Amino acid sequence: MTDKQVTALVDQLKRNSPSEGMKITEVVFKFISTLSMALVMWTLTTVNSMQKDMIQLSSDAAYMRQAISEMKQFTAEPRFTQEDFDSQIKPLIQSITINTDATTLLKLHSADIDLKIQQLQFDVADAKRKK
Repeated sequence: MTDKQVTALVDQLKRNSPSEGMKITEVVFKFISTLSMALVMWTLTTVNSMQKDMIQLSSDAAYMRQAISEMKQFTAEPRFTQEDFDSQIKPLIQSITINTDATTLLKLHSADIDLKIQQLQFDVADAKRKK
């Protein structure tokens, strides 16, 4: 091989081999590709996580709506107030008062009857003695 042939071969190899600029560009593009792939993976993971969070928030909101609806229904119903208590207990108090008065009268009547029985027993005993 002559010097010209060796020089031509070296020139051809230099032309076929990537230059330093091409190598740096290739490394930069590989880095950007890797970074882009990582960013895409992170985005997919985040979107999936956000979907799960949205499902959870949706079910929580439905539960809260139901609880609020039940609370509104409960508060719409009438309450048993002090006035209701007073109006409900008034007949019972009157009934107790009437029964207490009747019991007192019965006790007095019973005591009166007991006195009359004792008087009759005394009169019978006295009549037996006189005979």
